[in-house]
Order: sequence, then C-alpha cells, then structure tokens
Amino acid sequence: MSRKPLAIVGAGMSGLSLAVALRRLGRRVDVYEAAAEPPRSRTFCGFEVEDHPFTSAVGHRWNDVVVRGPGETHRRPLVRHPYAMIEGSAFVDRALGLLEGTDVRLHFGAPVADVADLADAAHVFDSRPAPPAPDALLQVFAGRFVRTAEPRFDPGAATLMDFRVDQSRGVHFVYVLPTSRTEALVEDTYFVPGPLAPEVFAETLDAQLAALGDHEVLATEAGTIPMSTAEPPPAPPGVTRIGLAGGVAKASTGYAFLFAQRHAQAIRVALREGRPPPATVRSAQQVFLDQVFLERLRAEPTAGHRLFLRMFERTSGDRLARFLSETASLRDTLAIMRSLPLGPFAWQAVRTGLVPRRP
Repeated sequence: MSRKPLAIVGAGMSGLSLAVALRRLGRRVDVYEAAAEPPRSRTFCGFEVEDHPFTSAVGHRWNDVVVRGPGETHRRPLVRHPYAMIEGSAFVDRALGLLEGTDVRLHFGAPVADVADLADAAHVFDSRPAPPAPDALLQVFAGRFVRTAEPRFDPGAATLMDFRVDQSRGVHFVYVLPTSRTEALVEDTYFVPGPLAPEVFAETLDAQLAALGDHEVLATEAGTIPMSTAEPPPAPPGVTRIGLAGGVAKASTGYAFLFAQRHAQAIRVALREGRPPPATVRSAQQVFLDQVFLERLRAEPTAGHRLFLRMFERTSGDRLARFLSETASLRDTLAIMRSLPLGPFAWQAVRTGLVPRRP
C-alpha cells in the first residue's frame, strides 16, 4: 500500500479506536470530525473477555448481572468476565492521551461530505452512518443518569434486562447500571421495526424514576443501533466502512465496543503486513446465529423477552458473557443452544440456511 496518509472520517468511538490502533504504524493518519470536539455523551459497555487499549478507562465493573421478568429474577455471578462500563468522557480522554505525540492528526470542525474529496489519502476509513436496511430491526434507547436522595441501588449488580414493562410493541426492557447506592444509569430500550417518539421512552422512565423517590437527573443519552445481519453497502475502491456503518455491532444484542476494538486491531495488522484492510472480523457462523435469533424475534415479537429469560435461567454468567462477546467455545455454544426451544430454533436455522440473508 502507498505511503500516502491514511484518513479516518469521524471521531466517534470507532474512529478514535482505529486512530489509537494506528498511532504507531509509522505513517500519518488524518482524522476528520464535523463537530468541534469528539462526542462524549455515549456510554460503552460489555463483558471483559479480553484486554484492549481502553481498559484503564473503565469506570465501573459489576460481578453480577440480573435479568427480570414477571414473577422471576435470574442473578448470575461473573467470576471471570465482569460487565464493564466506560463513560464517553473517559473514553475520549483516554484516546486523546494515547494520540498525543503520535503521527495522528485530529481535524475538528472538518465535515467530509464525500470520501472522494480525500483523494490524497492512501485509504479512507469511513464511520459515517449509513441508512439502516429497510426491514432491519432497530435497537432504540433513551436513558437518564440519576442521583437519588436515598440509597436505592445495588452497585454490585447490573440489571441487563428488566422485562416487567409493556411488551406490546416488541422486545422492551429497562437497563440499570448502578455506580453507587444512589447513582445509576436507567435506560429504556426497545427492539422494534422503526423509530419511536421521545414520549414513549419518557412514559417508562418517568414511572421507573418515580418509584425511586426524590432524585435528580444528571445527564441523558439516547441512540439507535441497527440490528441487521445484512452486509453493508459496497464501499468505493480505497474505502473501508468502520463502526456501525461497517456492521460492527452484534446484530442480536447491539454490542459494538469490543467488536470495534477487534476490527481496529485487525486493520492495523493488515496495514502493517501490506494487506487490504478487512471489512469485518465477525465469522460467518456468528452472523448466521444472529440471523436465526433475529428471525425468531420477528416471528414472535411480543414473546421475544421469554427467549432472553430462558437463556439466563439455564446458563451460567461467564458462559453467557463469552457467547455474547463471540469468544465462546463449542461447548459454550452448545449449552446456549440447549437453553432455547429446540423445535422453533431448529426449524428457523434450516429455513435461514435455505433463503438469502435478509436484514
């Protein structure tokens, strides 16, 4: 590959992660961001199954995870793979610190309308979001960071899914990440075919927070993650899509942070060895499993919560962590499969294997 500079479009999580991975490559890297500074409002979470450059930015870890449904609660210890949270500001500060004194140049207030404008770059890594596939499910969420007047939370356990809310629109749950007995992120999440009005989230969040008593809202966040196994649109020559635009999020869960780190490192290795950058690091097997699961959610959208409850009821925490992070052994994967209804999933697997991949 040419020794011309490399270009990264976007200084969000995926763009900065790639810049950090390429900082010691021995060639100039230009990062173009339309905003005046990197976005800091997002929170990044996942299971700690491997090291990455942002491990020191982790602000809180949970050694237990909880899933709740009507009349049932499943609390699972995480002995080897804690659930970890990196706040947006901590991520950005860590990234900027790692980039100091390197060949990476950050250009803020520099929008890129067309990657063709970066003709001087040897290769462009484009994180600008692409429109979701027409039939893709969306993970839509809105959250509030709150502080209560009285102790209301258990900082040792992350509630990944509380399904004791209305399921008529599809899979719907509340996500609670306590960082102390009085502070937590409380988030309302849906898996649905299209966007929802802010009032929909406000109704659930208002009810959840009212039950906590006196409290103040410290910050808010909201977002949309496509839950699609469709391949991203073909990139122009000399361009690789990264981040959500490159399909980095795990389609069945929306987890993206760890997969973005893996993609960044794989790109670094490829460039160092003179190979074309890989479009993805996800295996065909994992994409297939995601597709089967998503098709079951499409088939029974109002009963999807039962699948998650059943998985957590019948599987250990660390095994779930490895499976959801795509580091599972064959034994782990078979155990997860046995936890789900055999007949419907076997039929769906056969059907999915016989038809072209859909969003």
